[in-house]
Amino acid sequence: MERKKKNTIRITLYYVICVLCGAAIGFISTQFYLVNGIGVHNLSLTQICIRLVLLIIAFMLQLFLHEAGHLIFGLLSGYGFVSFRIFNIMILNDHGHLLIRRLHLDGTAGQCLMSPPEPVNGHIPGLLYNMGGILMNLLAGFAAMILIYVCNDNKELIEWLFQFVLFGVVFALLNGIPFASSTISNDGANAIALESNPKANRAFYLQMKMNAMLSEGVSLSGMPEEWFEVPDDADMENSLIATIGVFACNRLMEQHRFTDMEHLIVHFMSIPNGINDIHWQLLKCDLLYVRLLSGKQGEPITSLLDSPVKKVMKTMKDFPSVIRTQYALALLHDQDENRAESFRKHMAEISGSYPYHTDIMHENDLMILAKQQYRRNVEQVR
Repeated sequence: MERKKKNTIRITLYYVICVLCGAAIGFISTQFYLVNGIGVHNLSLTQICIRLVLLIIAFMLQLFLHEAGHLIFGLLSGYGFVSFRIFNIMILNDHGHLLIRRLHLDGTAGQCLMSPPEPVNGHIPGLLYNMGGILMNLLAGFAAMILIYVCNDNKELIEWLFQFVLFGVVFALLNGIPFASSTISNDGANAIALESNPKANRAFYLQMKMNAMLSEGVSLSGMPEEWFEVPDDADMENSLIATIGVFACNRLMEQHRFTDMEHLIVHFMSIPNGINDIHWQLLKCDLLYVRLLSGKQGEPITSLLDSPVKKVMKTMKDFPSVIRTQYALALLHDQDENRAESFRKHMAEISGSYPYHTDIMHENDLMILAKQQYRRNVEQVR
C-alpha cells in the first residue's frame, strides 16, 4: 500500500510539472503568434488541413530526430547499431545487411536498439545513449530558432518552425524530466539509474545484449544461462532489473518448462514488481497458454482474460505470442477449429516481416503443442 501511495504521488507530481510546462509553452506560443501577426481565424478549410499536415510532419521529424539522437550518441559511446523503429516500421541490422521489418509495441512511438560495449570494471556507459534523443531534440530546436530569426519575413515558414521547436521542447521535457514509476521509466530516469545503480547498469547491458543476439538469430536458450538469473524480490521493483525477470520467463517458455514458468509468473504476481505494463500483459498471455495446455478451465482461465489482456490482444494482434495464445484459446477453450485456423494463417502472414525469426519458430512449436493437446482432448471425448 505504501509503495502504491508513493507511486501515485510520483506520477501526480510528474504530470503536474508537465501541465505547468505545457501552460508555459501555451503562453509563450500565444505571445509569439501575436507578435508575428500569425492567426488562423481567416483560413479556409484547405489551409487548415495543410497546416494540420505540416503539424504532423513537425511531430514526425522530431520523433525521428529523437531516435536518431539515441543512435548517434550511442555510436559515440561505443554501441553498435541493431535496429531503428518509427511506429511499426523497423530497419534491422542483419549481419551487416539492412532489412525492413514490421513490429508494433504498445506504448512506444519509436525505438532505437543497439548492442552495448563490453563492461569496464562492471560498468557500461549509458548517459549519452539515453540522453542522446533529448539532446538531438534540443539541438534541432535551437537550429530552428536561428532559422526563425533569419527568415523573419516568411510567416508560414516561421509558424512551422515554431511548431517544430515546440515539439522538440515537449519531447525533451517528457523524456528528460526523470520519471520512474513501478512500471515505467523514461530516458532521464534510466540515465540516472545506470550511473547510480550497478545492478540496473548490469541489467541494461544484458537486455541490450539479448536483443542484439535475438536480431542475429540466436534464441534465448542459446544464450548463457547466468544471464537469466531471476533478480531478488527487492530488485524486481526496479523497472530495468525487472526486465531480466521477464526474459527469464520467456526463456522457460521457449524451453517448454511450463511448470517452472507458471510458478515464476505467479510469484511475480505476489510481490511488488517493476515489470512494465506491456510485458506484464504478455506474461499473462503466456500463463494463459500454459494453463490451457495443461487442461485448466474456469477461473484459472477467466481470471487472466481481464480488460488489460483483452486490450493488448486487440492492439498487438500481430505479435507472435498473442497470435499463439489466441490460437490456443480458440482450440482448447472454445473448441473452434475454424477460428484457430485463421490465427494459424495470420501467424504465417506476419512471419516474413517479423524481425526475430527464432521467435516465430518457437511460437509455431507452441501452436503445434496446442493442436496435439486438442486432438488428445477430442480422442478422449470419443
